[in-house]
Amino acid sequence: MTTTVIDGVIAPHDEKTRRALLCFATDLAVDNYGQGSPYKLDMGGADLSLLNTGRAPLLDGHMRQLESVLGVVETAWIEGTQGWAIARFASHSRAADAWAMVRERIVTNVSMGFFHPDADPGTDGVRLIPSWRPYEVSLCAVPANWTAGVLPQPQAEALGALVDAIEDRKKREVAEAIQAVQRQERRRWAQDAAPSVAERLGTDPALTAEAMAEAVG
Repeated sequence: MTTTVIDGVIAPHDEKTRRALLCFATDLAVDNYGQGSPYKLDMGGADLSLLNTGRAPLLDGHMRQLESVLGVVETAWIEGTQGWAIARFASHSRAADAWAMVRERIVTNVSMGFFHPDADPGTDGVRLIPSWRPYEVSLCAVPANWTAGVLPQPQAEALGALVDAIEDRKKREVAEAIQAVQRQERRRWAQDAAPSVAERLGTDPALTAEAMAEAVG
């Protein structure tokens, strides 16, 4: 298992909350600063579990010191041939300076660090990384892949719609989870109350419990 970095692009999204939308990975070939043969990612092999913990850092140039933490990756997903993420910048001075450069489009390049097994040798001189697990995203001044650094970006309205759709999906998932717990609690109440209700009504306890469970949803 080895670690590697790969580059992408960043765009500001939400001024008030200091959130930015990142394209942190693509399936384009990367030369990795001339270290070894070029490689490319199999986007179907992405494991974004670490980026989706809410604990993966947004770093300054892959530096791991505490003062180099500029923010946190809140969520990440694969869309076609690209990896996307939403990161929130911290409020300390170094992060504020970085956020200002992102807003002014001075810094537009991002990179990610990721774990991966040895790459498969390719027939065209480009190694294929079949599975990969990113653990951090960084702002970077000089990307290894300038093509990735200038990938066409969707319009701001499209970015907003995409982020809103993801947030709506998360809200729906939370609401569904709450409803499931509520249904479970109502059914548990029906199960507990059924014996006394059956005794009062002179009905079968099991049938009473089943009827009460259906009644409360």
